[in-house]
Amino acid sequence: MVGLLLLPVLIWALVTNQRLGTNRLLTVGHETAIVTRINEIDTSELHSKLGSDVNIYQGFVELADGSEIELGFIPPIPKVGDGVPILVEQYDDGKIYYRIDRQEWQMSGPK
Repeated sequence: MVGLLLLPVLIWALVTNQRLGTNRLLTVGHETAIVTRINEIDTSELHSKLGSDVNIYQGFVELADGSEIELGFIPPIPKVGDGVPILVEQYDDGKIYYRIDRQEWQMSGPK
């Protein structure tokens, strides 16, 4: 009797787990991207709400294949023309995500 009550919960858990498990990280690569543009984002409203003085920048970088992507920058901010280290994460659903390798950037600076 208890097994029949738990059966729908078990089936739901298995189906949910399969759907969530399909987005697995396959590889993490490293490359250097060149900063092409930087725009400061107006965070004055956020500053007044949180009392924070952190400025956020919208950066555009050119990848080795010539494509351009948008990234968020927080200090230290690179300059246009600087090379920044990028982590490239590929997932089994075909998606690719890019982000600054912050540790490398803070240790080595522009390339």
